[in-house]
Amino acid sequence: MSEDRYDFEYVRDREFEAIEIARKKAREKAREKAKEKAGTEIPVFGTGKDDLFGLAFSGGGIRSATFNLGVLQGLSRAKLLKQVDYLSTVSGGGYIGSWLSAWIWREDGDVASVEQALGNPPDQKGL
Repeated sequence: MSEDRYDFEYVRDREFEAIEIARKKAREKAREKAKEKAGTEIPVFGTGKDDLFGLAFSGGGIRSATFNLGVLQGLSRAKLLKQVDYLSTVSGGGYIGSWLSAWIWREDGDVASVEQALGNPPDQKGL
């Protein structure tokens, strides 16, 4: 067994540091986009350890994934997706959670652009 053990407070504090770094990067990206588009709203991101936002997707196969897609679209329309600090998934929720994570990764971590696309899906008329 390894002697490199960390107590809960140490791990929690490192996690908070990582979240603060991610929030800082998100704020910087939001400011850059706001400079490109005059009048663009700069999003509010959590500011402290008591201001964390988690999202959990339950299981249930493809029905769960479909339901959770609707949750993502609703959060995006409300401009809340970029506020999420934690994502937890199980089973069918993992389908949509991994899809979302991969999309954000492909956008180089730009959650705001994913939020924009999810919140404004293309017109489905004529299908």
